[in-house]
Amino acid sequence: MMDTIKKVEYKNQHYIPKSYFKLFSDDGKTILIYDKEKKEFYKNASIKDQGSEDYFYGKNTEFEKSVSKLEDEIILILRKLNSNGFQLITTEDYRTILTYLCFQYKRTRHDKDLTNQLSSKLHRQLIRETRSKIDTGNVLTDEIIERIKVDDPHLFIYSMARSLYSGVLLSDLQRCILVNKTNRRFVFSDSPAVLHNSYFCNNKNTGVGFQSPGLQLLFPISNEKVLLLYDKEYYSINPENETINVTNKKDVSLINLLQMLYCSKLVFFSKNSEINRLQKLRKDYDKLFVRPKINETKYKFNNREGINEFIKLFNTLYNFKLNLSFIKEKTLIKKEEFFRNKDICDFYEKVVMENLDGKFSPPKDSYEVKVVPKTK
Repeated sequence: MMDTIKKVEYKNQHYIPKSYFKLFSDDGKTILIYDKEKKEFYKNASIKDQGSEDYFYGKNTEFEKSVSKLEDEIILILRKLNSNGFQLITTEDYRTILTYLCFQYKRTRHDKDLTNQLSSKLHRQLIRETRSKIDTGNVLTDEIIERIKVDDPHLFIYSMARSLYSGVLLSDLQRCILVNKTNRRFVFSDSPAVLHNSYFCNNKNTGVGFQSPGLQLLFPISNEKVLLLYDKEYYSINPENETINVTNKKDVSLINLLQMLYCSKLVFFSKNSEINRLQKLRKDYDKLFVRPKINETKYKFNNREGINEFIKLFNTLYNFKLNLSFIKEKTLIKKEEFFRNKDICDFYEKVVMENLDGKFSPPKDSYEVKVVPKTK
């Protein structure tokens, strides 16, 4: 009986902590919601019902329990950040912030779907390569193989586990806090850690990652404050004590627009007056609200068995210049690279290999393979 109670207790699994919602809620209990897909607003939504799904991490409930310590730590740090900026943030605090940003970025509905798309693609490729040996009746036609979909919670958890070591990949970025001095409020979404890249946003073959040159990372920490990390090689910002006072209302609108664009589905906010402003943003930038296609890149590498190839799926960027009044793009004649700092990348891969590779075996029956019905 006790095992059943524990299982039910962790059935509803959060991908955004309830304590994070409380940083924005005026009463600590409710929040307003904008549904990007339906273009509808909802008032007085209970915080406890948001940012969660049944078995979001799969039916192994240990993972959510294992990250609760990180969630408890980050909320205390964000409260310090809201109250005193970086003045009281220790080196260890900042490491925790970077770790959490990477983790929060990876544990979203959109990233889970992306992981399943990658797993599905790899399974389809494997089936095609072995079809002659396993399909003696020629049942597996190309059309059927193309409809094979995989739900692989273990691969998603592995991706998030890697993100817990990824904070170092952000450690070379500059940091500052944007303090909203207007009568508007910052919003946040079901994917609150936004990775953008204004410098390379018009390159259709460019994805975005933690070590992307030209990276901009924006993460709301309250209605009045947003944490900004940026690549100083591409952007010039002059904060005072690592703080920028945002007095231009358009800047607030554009920062909120990023949350709307990159969210999986829902945007959250705390004041009724923001409804009209969000509606206007959606109307003014409606053509942008088409999720960029997922691109595929193939990499070749050498190992003991010879030359191998692996596939990486990534989102192309929204073709959107984040023209904030306090940021200036530098004029550079620079070839775009895959990373900002190779030494940091090598260190990260070494740490992951030592801590995860070979120690993260999938449990039996850890994923589901199915053939989806034909679309009419």
